[in-house]
Amino acid sequence: MRLDTEKYAYSVEFMCGRLGVSRSGYYDWRSCPESATAQRREELKLLIEKAFDLSDGTYGDRRIQAQLDRWGVTAGLELVRRLMRELGLVPCRPRPKRFIRRAWGLGRPGAQRPP
Repeated sequence: MRLDTEKYAYSVEFMCGRLGVSRSGYYDWRSCPESATAQRREELKLLIEKAFDLSDGTYGDRRIQAQLDRWGVTAGLELVRRLMRELGLVPCRPRPKRFIRRAWGLGRPGAQRPP
């Protein structure tokens, strides 16, 4: 998590002094590129969003992971779950089946009511 000094109330010097870090060390860390893990997670987020959109928002984490496997991308189920949670992707769940009890024969043509 990288912080921009304009958004926060404390200066860089104050925070570095509190944390026991040199200012030059902070600026070196800030200028270094993202790690390979962070880059891979960003790529996975894009693929997860694509798979979710292709399914019209119906696929959950297990189906998304299976879709990634079909595309040749390996990712664990927990990682897919975590990234979906970060992206705020919640699959829609089908409505539960409701069974309606009707009297015998009602609603069918030619049926008679029971006595």
